[in-house]
Amino acid sequence: MIRVTYIVSDIDKALAFEWISSHLNREDFDLRFILLNNTGSELEQYLIESGVPCKRIASSRGLKAMITFFQVWWELICHRPKVIHTHLRRACIIGLPAALMAAIPQRIHTRHHSTSNHIYHPHAVKTDKLITLLSTKVVAISTVVESVLVEKENTPLRKIQRIPHGFDLKYFERPPQARINKLREKYSCQNSTLIVGIVARYLELKGVEYGIRAFRELLADYPKAHLVLANAKGPYRRQIQEELSSLPHSAFTEIVFESDLTALFGLFDVYLHLPIQNDIEAFGQTYIEALAGGVPSVFTISGIGAELIRTEENAIVVPYKNSRRVYEAIKRILEDDEFRNKLVKNGRETVMPFGLKPFISRLEDLYRA
Repeated sequence: MIRVTYIVSDIDKALAFEWISSHLNREDFDLRFILLNNTGSELEQYLIESGVPCKRIASSRGLKAMITFFQVWWELICHRPKVIHTHLRRACIIGLPAALMAAIPQRIHTRHHSTSNHIYHPHAVKTDKLITLLSTKVVAISTVVESVLVEKENTPLRKIQRIPHGFDLKYFERPPQARINKLREKYSCQNSTLIVGIVARYLELKGVEYGIRAFRELLADYPKAHLVLANAKGPYRRQIQEELSSLPHSAFTEIVFESDLTALFGLFDVYLHLPIQNDIEAFGQTYIEALAGGVPSVFTISGIGAELIRTEENAIVVPYKNSRRVYEAIKRILEDDEFRNKLVKNGRETVMPFGLKPFISRLEDLYRA
């Protein structure tokens, strides 16, 4: 049996890790988690209830980070995994050198960002390169990430393993109407005839403001339309608030966190995801989630979108930073029933290769290598 330890930082709820813990072959792999969190989380509770061993370690910063480092190192010394797999920045910064010091033979990290550090945080690129140096394998979640690793950071191809995210696609099937209605009431959308959804942190790279501007135009045609912005937090919040100030307060809802993701997508009549350039997203899980949930969508192309989105086949693709074209695309979806139904049908078929079975199989092959 191969011992595998996941080291994950600053996570509350994460379906991906729930699915991995549930579907990894437990006859071949002894899986445990180290969670670098200062408080309990939904993920920790799920692991405990599922009988998956986990250890929460306070995620200290500054000089106190050495305490975190040695606690992680000691966990690895005690349990002697063959493989550690780190996710997210602090887990990589702490976990990979601790694993090296503990002589763990396979040190894997999944790269969850693309060019964002090159554009917004150039000083952080040195840390990215160090993380890659400490890893025996780097999981690239899309061709965009692989290109950044090779072309911008000179990562050897032999070190890269491309494994796109996998999804429990049945999870995104339309839930009972009662759950959707519960969210309608929760977020005061009962009287709305049309709901446009965006699920994106408030980051410049997400292009949320272009969706808001398009919705502002849409209100002239659909006065009872409602805009829902989920995952509504982040450093670009002030700019987003300025955009929202031009809308009637009753016309939009901001949601910091909603655990019932399938009901949330079921709430939307049209979905928008509008990153501002082709390589700014590493993956873009929301492309998969929206199509799997059967929501007709308007996209710009970034991350995994380049590999699966075909305009007017499974979604409408619009130019970057162009709110007018977003508005026109929404109108077309709303006014053409046959076209809208085609997008929904094709969208669900498009995401079939991103199911859990091929994803888990690729991970298991990586851990056995």
